[in-house]
Amino acid sequence: MKKRVLSIVLGGFLLITVAACNQSYEHSTADTAMSLESADVNSTPAKNLESQQQTTQRKIIKEGSIRFETANAKDTRQQLTTAVAKYQGYVSQDNAESYGNRSVYTLTLRIPAAHFESLLADIATTAKNIEQQDIKALDVTEEFIDVESRIQTKKELESRYKALLSKASKIEEILAIEKEIETLRSDIESYEGRLNYLKSSIAFSTLTVVFYETQPSTTSSGSEFTSAFKEGWDNLVAFTLGLFYIWPFILISIGVFFLIRRRIKRKKRKTNESL
Repeated sequence: MKKRVLSIVLGGFLLITVAACNQSYEHSTADTAMSLESADVNSTPAKNLESQQQTTQRKIIKEGSIRFETANAKDTRQQLTTAVAKYQGYVSQDNAESYGNRSVYTLTLRIPAAHFESLLADIATTAKNIEQQDIKALDVTEEFIDVESRIQTKKELESRYKALLSKASKIEEILAIEKEIETLRSDIESYEGRLNYLKSSIAFSTLTVVFYETQPSTTSSGSEFTSAFKEGWDNLVAFTLGLFYIWPFILISIGVFFLIRRRIKRKKRKTNESL
């Protein structure tokens, strides 16, 4: 009897111990699962942020300048305007100057950013000798996102003020809210202007092209004779005109000369008579 009771007690004790172990294992498993789930949830924003950074298109402003010598400046200008039209760009500024035997052209080109390098390659083929080239790529992604965010924030605040304005009943409140809305609207327009400038600069790159043609100097004897004859004639005309300006002084000088000469003759005559 005692042995039977002892075996029952031992069996119950074993069952309780096994149940406790099973429960502890289940709690441990559940805690681990919750911990992993929590870790996965916490890591999701980081993964999304990393994915967004990878997919964000960089905002790049490309601009540059190039200077070179060409054999025929007029033909080069025509080739450039044709290339710009082919790439769907335009000429924003066109200047031409001459210095002695040199003709200098300055063109400011606006070209879609995707065709910037292609246009540079076309210019390199037409250039006789590239003297200077300066190309810059400015990353304005951070500023672009910041300006967009500021515009959105200002517009949301403007909407809230408009909602308050519709509920305002006192004149003081209405005037104060309208003043805030006016300030917000001014800020929004300023930021939108900056954003439009960035969009335009990003979409169209700017390239300043300076090219010149040097004409050979001509110093033949025939040209020298022609130049000397022309210069001599100009000097003669200038001398004649100068005489017309001073003719009264010439007449006075002639009169004084004859008076002095007449007095000298009288003195000589008196001297001869006294002898």
